[in-house]
Amino acid sequence: MSDTDSDGRGMLRLDPHARYLPSRTYFPRGLSYIAGKVHELGLKFGLHIMRGIARCAVRDNLPIEGAGLRARDIAVTTSTCSWSDQCYGVDVSQPAGRAYYDCVFDLLASWGVDFIKADDLVPYPDEIEAILASIYRAEKKHGRTIRLSLSPGNVVLWDHMPTYHPAAALRITPDLWDRRADLERSFDALASFTTATHGAPRSVWPDLDMIPFGHLQLGLPADAIPPGRPEPFEGTERWRQFTPDQKRSYLTLRALACSPLLLGGALVDLPDDDIVLLTQPDLLACHDHPRVATPILRTGQLEVWRKSSGHTTRLGVFNRHEVARTVCLPATNLEVPLGSPMSQVWTDRPARWQGDDLPLNLGPDGVGFLKIVRKKTVDR
Repeated sequence: MSDTDSDGRGMLRLDPHARYLPSRTYFPRGLSYIAGKVHELGLKFGLHIMRGIARCAVRDNLPIEGAGLRARDIAVTTSTCSWSDQCYGVDVSQPAGRAYYDCVFDLLASWGVDFIKADDLVPYPDEIEAILASIYRAEKKHGRTIRLSLSPGNVVLWDHMPTYHPAAALRITPDLWDRRADLERSFDALASFTTATHGAPRSVWPDLDMIPFGHLQLGLPADAIPPGRPEPFEGTERWRQFTPDQKRSYLTLRALACSPLLLGGALVDLPDDDIVLLTQPDLLACHDHPRVATPILRTGQLEVWRKSSGHTTRLGVFNRHEVARTVCLPATNLEVPLGSPMSQVWTDRPARWQGDDLPLNLGPDGVGFLKIVRKKTVDR
């Protein structure tokens, strides 16, 4: 069946059991076909979904598969999303509500979905628990692994963090764009995360939102805004506004944090200089090491984050100031042996000690991204 949401923004297609189906216009062969092609390339296939059950399914009171009840029996019509009017929350305190999520994720798993970003979910821990249980059952039935990313990031229930343990990623920031203020929010959000999760099992990864590089907001050209109407906070069509220093800082912090590296700009015309940054081998190697960095120095406008794995230590020395500066950091502040040989990832040059200090020239909002490889000791 199909329906139109309240603002007429497009068609919502559902199956007889109130589950979303892909558009016939955009995906004429279905998502199983797309997932198969993606898997042939050795890649994973992911989807974005909204929490809850479609409002048009509630209006039509569609049956819930295997539950003996209907959509109106499980919908929580007072539980809505502030930025989307398509869904109601689900009452997962009753078996029919949990059965609905079971059939939703069973369908997604049958299509070959590997990754699910579930939006409007973080503030609702009961539904998080139900969805995680449904994913677990779908994985067992279909013999596959599905990773879950929890959104949005404008509210994080730190006290409930232990229940997020099986999730792949947790958004810890609001939507971030190519603005200096959003770069600043990344530091504070990651610091809060590392404080809140100190000593917790590390299977929840902090998600610092997308990477706003390249060509942004293609669907909203400036001339599409009616006269007199304010521009939306995320802006209109443009090329990214970050400076080269800000781009390197943005990426370095995400690599140190193991935050998902999700590109927010268009791929087809991504500039070469952005491609070089995004594919920098040491950046990706840092990101792949399964350990979230910790802040070892935070003095307002200067931060040092440290990440060690095996014989390799990586440091991000961040200038949180709009003016270039030179800093001299003692070896004790860096928590590395004095005189350790270091390479600078972004410049591919060695970092040179001056006595007990390591001097670094940092651009406005810039970063010194350092790599130290300790020699392996041999037992005799």
